[in-house]
Amino acid sequence: MGQKLKQHKESVPLADRIAKARREGRTQQALELARQLYKHDPTAEHLDLLRQATFERGRQLQDQGNRKDAATVFANAVDMGGSAEFQSRLAGGLAACGAAPQALKLLAQLPADERGKILVHAADCALRQGAAGRALLSAELQPEFDLVLRAFAHAEKGDDDDARAALQGISLQSPFLEWKLLLRGLLAWYAGDDARALENWQRLDPVRPAWRSAAPLRAGIDAAFRQAQPAHAQQALRQIADRIGGIGLARPLQAVQDLIAKEQISQALRQIDGVLAAMRKDHPDLARRLEHCLFWAIADKGQPDDVPRFGRVFGTPPDDPNLDRLNALAAQQRGYLHDAQIYWQNYARQVADHPDAWPGEQAKRARAIIWEQLGTLSLNRQGAYPDQDPSLEPEKCFRRSLELAPQRLDPHLAMMTLHLERGAKAEAIQAGEQLLRHFPDHAITLLGLGGLHCERHEFDRAQNYFARALQVNPLDARARMQMCWIHQAQALELMARTTKVDLQARLDQAREHYQTALQYHDQSKTLLRCQLAVLETKAGQPERALAWIGETLATPHQPMAVALALQAEGSRAKLSSAQLQTLLAAAAAAPDGDRHVTAQILALIEVVRVLHHYPTYRNQKTDAKKALSLLSAGVMKELAETDLARMCQWLEELQAVKPWQWAYRAGQARFPKNPLFLLAEIAHRSVKAPSWRTGRRLRGLLERARNLAAKLPRETRDPILERIAVHEERLKHSERPRGMLDQFFQMAFGEPDWDEDDQGGAR
Repeated sequence: MGQKLKQHKESVPLADRIAKARREGRTQQALELARQLYKHDPTAEHLDLLRQATFERGRQLQDQGNRKDAATVFANAVDMGGSAEFQSRLAGGLAACGAAPQALKLLAQLPADERGKILVHAADCALRQGAAGRALLSAELQPEFDLVLRAFAHAEKGDDDDARAALQGISLQSPFLEWKLLLRGLLAWYAGDDARALENWQRLDPVRPAWRSAAPLRAGIDAAFRQAQPAHAQQALRQIADRIGGIGLARPLQAVQDLIAKEQISQALRQIDGVLAAMRKDHPDLARRLEHCLFWAIADKGQPDDVPRFGRVFGTPPDDPNLDRLNALAAQQRGYLHDAQIYWQNYARQVADHPDAWPGEQAKRARAIIWEQLGTLSLNRQGAYPDQDPSLEPEKCFRRSLELAPQRLDPHLAMMTLHLERGAKAEAIQAGEQLLRHFPDHAITLLGLGGLHCERHEFDRAQNYFARALQVNPLDARARMQMCWIHQAQALELMARTTKVDLQARLDQAREHYQTALQYHDQSKTLLRCQLAVLETKAGQPERALAWIGETLATPHQPMAVALALQAEGSRAKLSSAQLQTLLAAAAAAPDGDRHVTAQILALIEVVRVLHHYPTYRNQKTDAKKALSLLSAGVMKELAETDLARMCQWLEELQAVKPWQWAYRAGQARFPKNPLFLLAEIAHRSVKAPSWRTGRRLRGLLERARNLAAKLPRETRDPILERIAVHEERLKHSERPRGMLDQFFQMAFGEPDWDEDDQGGAR
């Protein structure tokens, strides 16, 4: 029987036997038969068949995990020659099996588009072997290899910022890009930012090791990815994720997270007490992070009993043995400002008494921060607690903070703001100048000091501060407008002198100031040009005056605004009736096509708003009243979104209550996703001191505005969030304490969503 089988095999051509073995996955037998075939008949066709059989054998060994044997088979195939495509496949197999040096030797023989694939396999192979894998790579790949290892080392220590900095050196074309995406996703996952972690992990290649490394963690936060896997794969991924999180720690930590989210801090501390010892032994970095999380959870949402329980579970730090800092933060968050002050004072003494825990200048800086905090608390307590300790007056606290650490910005700003709120402008200027000695390029302070000197008519000093602000940021719109205004103010002062002595010289100086102001003015220049027209009329240059009016009227929708500006500036400059009528007649000669009434009203209100901030002139209130009478709810419905937002701002400055209400209501109805109109309503309702009747309404509006602002681009969102924070702080400190009648209404009816503007009271 055996003899017959042998005869049958010999009667079947070798080529057919090789084909059958390849189909059935018997790669070793196919390889041996191919060698026999090529030995008996060494043709090019048989050599190509031998190459394919050799490669398939190597690939099968690789899939079975026998990478060393697979690398030997691939290396044998290199000597067989073949096309560039075949050599590329061999190089990829060698790199994937750990034979990176041999794979890299083939790169010079391959086209450029094939080299990237080989480098990717070489990078993965080297990283599997850790630091020892560096020797497997060429010199040009070693720097990026070092960056990846360095980034992982920083992440392991918890230095996330250093890890991100190391990853910056890996380009988008790098063979290590997959590992960069893996680690960026891990950093986001550690921080609880699941969306960003998924954003990175979804870009990974499923055939690369980085994808397999991220899969267990991704399955925990990506339900669609997890459900797309087979049942056995889901179970395996879950088990791996538990091992990554630490044996026996994943579920307790998840329970702790849920308890913190429910603000059940005491139960969370009890849960931690049972696993903390094992965590400190196996995962000390994780234990420190957990302590940090619980510290701030207690500070934000904890109860008084949670502080000593935290000390029993985690122990007390050497620089704060009584946990005064945590007690101060918790009391401050709950509104117990007197208790918070006591705890902060105790903490300041602890810092001073333990210099070994605060080396160098750290102790002074820490005490400076504490005294700044005490000053802020004293500000919040003023009025409600008039009997507080005189040594804790805000000014004394801020001054002591500055004595300890004069290079800190915040107490300088607090001191300057405190003087401004008290109306002590000379002291505010002194505080601002002291700030600039340490922070000479602080633009906000430069602008603020310039404004204070403007109010005192010290224009030269004001102009110097504005010029310095422009040097810091030449594109700062606020600095440019302030520079424009200072030149206008100087021109107006020159024009306002009634004496005829040196009149022409004063007019020449005023003309220079106006023309300089034009260079800095980036918006509507209607008023500036009208001021120049009035100046030229007073200087006896009617042709120049008419030219300025013509240039102003060339801008669309200006006739009404030009007429008001000429009337105001002519009255201020004391032009004769004939001179003023000549100018007004030129303004009335607007082109026939310029009859867009709503746009003209918008330009008119802008001029009224600017004049509101200028020195008064005769009939100013009457002119403003006439201009505002042109506004109506119908006009607001015709304005574009940006124009309507500007109208709200202008009417707020003018304190025109009814048109202001029309504007923000039209904005909310037509543009419900724009938070600026909610802020306009908040400002409108805050004209009167908030009480329990309006406070709830304002808090609701602030929450809605915050939610809308969160969806905007960063450059638009951040200024709006700053305004929201200002309103929240103002609301928190301006609501009066409830009297007995208020408390009775609150107990009887709750806190209605009260709207004092609507007839019928509560909505």
